[in-house]
Amino acid sequence: MRSNAASFSPYSVPPGLLGELAQFIYAAAPRPVPEIALAGAIGLMAGICGRAYNVSNPPTGLNLYTLLLAPTGTGKEAIANGITALMKSIRQTVPSSVEFIGPASIASPQALAKYLANTSPSFVSILGEFGLTMQQMANPKAPLHLVGLRQIMLDLYNKSGVNSELRPSIYSEREKNTSVVASPAFSIIGESTPESFYEGLSERSVSDGLLPRFTIVEYRGDRPSRNEDAHAMPSPELAAKLAELCSYALSRNHPGQTPITVQLTIEAQSMFDDFDLYADEQIRGSTEVTRQLWNRAHIKALKLGALVAIGRTLYAPMITPDIALWAIQIEKTNVHNLQSRFETGEVGEQIFSEMSQQSRLRSVIKDWFLKPWPELQRYKIGTESMRTGGIVPYSYLSKRLTNDAAFKNFKTGATATLKRTIDELCKCGEINRVSPGQLKARYGITMESYAITDVEQFLAGLKHEVKSFF
Repeated sequence: MRSNAASFSPYSVPPGLLGELAQFIYAAAPRPVPEIALAGAIGLMAGICGRAYNVSNPPTGLNLYTLLLAPTGTGKEAIANGITALMKSIRQTVPSSVEFIGPASIASPQALAKYLANTSPSFVSILGEFGLTMQQMANPKAPLHLVGLRQIMLDLYNKSGVNSELRPSIYSEREKNTSVVASPAFSIIGESTPESFYEGLSERSVSDGLLPRFTIVEYRGDRPSRNEDAHAMPSPELAAKLAELCSYALSRNHPGQTPITVQLTIEAQSMFDDFDLYADEQIRGSTEVTRQLWNRAHIKALKLGALVAIGRTLYAPMITPDIALWAIQIEKTNVHNLQSRFETGEVGEQIFSEMSQQSRLRSVIKDWFLKPWPELQRYKIGTESMRTGGIVPYSYLSKRLTNDAAFKNFKTGATATLKRTIDELCKCGEINRVSPGQLKARYGITMESYAITDVEQFLAGLKHEVKSFF
């Protein structure tokens, strides 16, 4: 399972059962994308293990809010389809495993609280178009049921530990009253397109605390090719492992049982302690957005690491240094991505700013130089020798950006906005227009093209040092 996006993608397959679940979702997808498969596997493990296992001191359960961002047409439905196939494969062996998959829509906070109290105390809900839902919940004029839903989601994130509980709520209409729920473990897999998610993002949506609770997995690649060998059902070996996990988690969720505490090796504990200190340093003296984004980074990474450890050793899970490194890298990427979006004006109304347009243009130019050449050939423009020579054709930029929100929704229109933005980068000395004569003499073709002034410097910001996260 290898990323379809540029080679610097920070996402990799973790060891153990979580990695095997991701591999299956990937293999079963008509259009396989590693990031989509990984988001689905993380969410499924959180739904199953959220209440049965704890980590940290004070203890917290392992429920997670996961948000997948992927463009339209890239196969986001692979998550729901893959999880359905996985859970169907163990339904006869472990009938009660159906409890781990929650409703696909949640109408009100009362409905969610009652489901946790009466149906299942630990589950994951797969919620489509969740970017739009988050926009609606963050709106100052949001209806009362969405305000209440946002509030209970804020509350539930921290309630899955052995010593926690969701307190009851009472209403003027008695049938809406909710009862106390001990250690409720509510997990989410949300799906959205980057465009709709970032357009609705604002400092308010960060400061209210809901967005920082999410682990965001983003796919930045193009539409993948069809998988002609998609697997319909998991292997008997994978089904047996999943059945064993579900059966054990259900037993730990019974009244009177206590959760298993995930342990850490001395080295892994030291890595998480260092990461916690690193997050503290990012928070001190920073903006409210930065403070909020880093505030839960340590605990989110710890939960991720615990889920991977359970998949390795079901009955006595231990977070090892390799697991710690993987989990910290995922969360660090998550926070830095959101930070950079705010800093470059790629959120909310800022999306239509000149700063954001320049940032998007730079990003697409970088894709031209960093993506595998076979992936770029689908645009049917330019030659690989042009790319090697530091030349990017205008036709490629146009095909990539005329449908981008930062350009197509701007008042002057996509084409005029793109040409103005290219001109700005030329004036800044980052790129230069190549004359048709020069292009003809060197590459035997004529088309509007631009040369990168300093390719190495231009691409410098994209390298991820996976093993050095501080």
